[in-house]
Amino acid sequence: MPKKFISLVGLLLCTAPLLRAQAVMDDGSSSWVVRTAKKVFHLLMDPNPKLDTTCIYQMPLPWTAGLETAHITTTADLHTDVTESPLPGTTGATSEYGMDFNLQNHFCHKVGASFGYGGLSAGYGIEVGARSEERNTYFSLGLSGDAYGIQVQNYVISDYIEKTGGPYGRSAVSGYPGCLRDFAVDAYYVFNNRRFAYSAVYKGQKIQRRSVGSWMLSGRYLQGDLQVDDRDAEFLEITDGLSRYKTDQVSLGGGYSLNWVLLHRDPVEWATARGLRNLTLNLTALPMMSLYTDVDSYHNLAGRDPARTRNEGKLSIAFQAHAALGFCWDRYSVNVQAHYNRFGFYGASQNLWDRDRSLQYDINTRAFFQDLTAKVQFYVRF
Repeated sequence: MPKKFISLVGLLLCTAPLLRAQAVMDDGSSSWVVRTAKKVFHLLMDPNPKLDTTCIYQMPLPWTAGLETAHITTTADLHTDVTESPLPGTTGATSEYGMDFNLQNHFCHKVGASFGYGGLSAGYGIEVGARSEERNTYFSLGLSGDAYGIQVQNYVISDYIEKTGGPYGRSAVSGYPGCLRDFAVDAYYVFNNRRFAYSAVYKGQKIQRRSVGSWMLSGRYLQGDLQVDDRDAEFLEITDGLSRYKTDQVSLGGGYSLNWVLLHRDPVEWATARGLRNLTLNLTALPMMSLYTDVDSYHNLAGRDPARTRNEGKLSIAFQAHAALGFCWDRYSVNVQAHYNRFGFYGASQNLWDRDRSLQYDINTRAFFQDLTAKVQFYVRF
């Protein structure tokens, strides 16, 4: 994944300035493929000529390079209620119990670099410190315009899984680290896009000159994948063979975002942004509704491949909150960010039977993933 991702980002970043240069030199003889590519590039990368320049200043320097440090904590919680009852024609008592699975890492620390051209940006980082031997990584790819933005990111975290509850009340901690992969695609649309620049604090290609807010639409695709190490036979016995829990979810919603300009001084040399001073605080709240959820659970059965049980989820509430404080001076900028995401999963009831067809299990599952990320970024534009 990292090699393919880096190759794709390199291709996009190399192509963008070439298309801009061809747009300036175009004599009308280009092929329709090149002309179409340039039109798409212009739509995605060039600033809107209708921007209200009394509220937004477009930076004249298209390239950005930056360093960042990120501190991430992620929690995955799964709770299952089970009703165990004898099937007709058999004997036995009905019993009810619940099982809980939890993965929560302490703050892991990652350092990385980012590079961008216009509204296109990419970042890659690795975990440092005591847990760096796990080779946990993250990557991100973003595209932002005047009215919209798309962000793709992936986290990989390893930590020990704790299991509590169950038919025998047994609790345990896995003997091997479990793996949590969190892949997300976030998109937004800004209604007041002529006067409000959502990416001003986070990306730095635009500067908010006056305090302005806007209503927004938002959407997210989230894929969470929690796995127990296959070598952990003792832990798998206690979890009744549950070895993997995978979710796919699509959420839509909207909310409000505010850029509060605490300090602004216009450049004295507009072509190079020399003399620019700006301090802006962004606050964003985006409640959402999860419209589609697919839940796959995998059970390890002795002598067989893991058995998959698919379960479509119900509607649930999701929530995102973002805050950032950014300071720009000349062609440099530094910002401090905080991001919180919470997404729930509520599965429909399932009916399973044991191998002997003597017991029926009525299973109801609910879970949620949440993550909190704090970032410090430093950018230079050129």
